[in-house]
Amino acid sequence: MGLMSEAAAELINAVTEEGEPLTITSPSEETVDFIGFSSDIHQSIDVGTGEIVTGRQVSVGVLLSDLVGASFEDIKGVPNGAGRPWLFTLSDAVGRSYTLKVVETRPDLTMGMVLLFGEGYSS
Repeated sequence: MGLMSEAAAELINAVTEEGEPLTITSPSEETVDFIGFSSDIHQSIDVGTGEIVTGRQVSVGVLLSDLVGASFEDIKGVPNGAGRPWLFTLSDAVGRSYTLKVVETRPDLTMGMVLLFGEGYSS
């Protein structure tokens, strides 16, 4: 087994053993439950200037193999007003659930993980 295969296998183990539940909803309102990693940071600060450069950055990481298995591998951001967006729903550290609109995806095809970046959403 090569290094890339070993790393991908370790990632799958980490996600399955340590990941958190989340739900992804397609523009056609099909929902699928996944296990993944999440990050919700409320302030990013430029260390050079000390200025806040963004107010909130939320992302989830989902295994590409899980997305392909659910036929959800084509997730992408949808501009406002251009149709129903992809959504993801997750819970924070105290159990509050919230739904975000996918605004950007970053697939890592070497490791087999897709990062979805979200922003606030109201239907």
